Amino acid sequence: MREPLARPTTAGSLLGLALLLSACAAVSNDGASDSPQGSGPSTGGLSSRLIPAGDAGSAASLSPSSITSSLALDAVHAYCHPTLDFASWINDLHPFLSQQAATVYKTVDPTNVPCTTVTGASRVAQEDPFTMQILVPTDAGEYSVFVHRQEVSSPWAVEQILPVASPAAG
Repeated sequence: MREPLARPTTAGSLLGLALLLSACAAVSNDGASDSPQGSGPSTGGLSSRLIPAGDAGSAASLSPSSITSSLALDAVHAYCHPTLDFASWINDLHPFLSQQAATVYKTVDPTNVPCTTVTGASRVAQEDPFTMQILVPTDAGEYSVFVHRQEVSSPWAVEQILPVASPAAG
């Protein structure tokens, strides 16, 4: 049986914005990455490293959907840069990806990515304690981001970023 889908609240939106702003402040926008090329795949995204899933302190009041929405938004922001050279693109995207996703996205040519910017707030489409689907609007349509964690105390990481298929005309 499916659980009802979460709807963003004003408090949740403000919390997501605060997480996004704190993540932006923690990362420079000069193309540098906290993951040097060739150092191996990351085990979690920037947002999950800033607020560990099992932290009993300030993170205790944050819902998984707030953390994962921020992570998905950050990941799509890094993904939607088709004009970057491959090394810069993958280094910017890498901190948000799981080990498995990092391997897969090393085969992507960023010049084939149609989006160039995120155009709105992310929203949770489906959620459970270990996997969530977050929808992120871009200038090339909505993207579905799947984030996952192995255990409740594990950090969240992006598994997949896919364009949402347009409904068939009929």
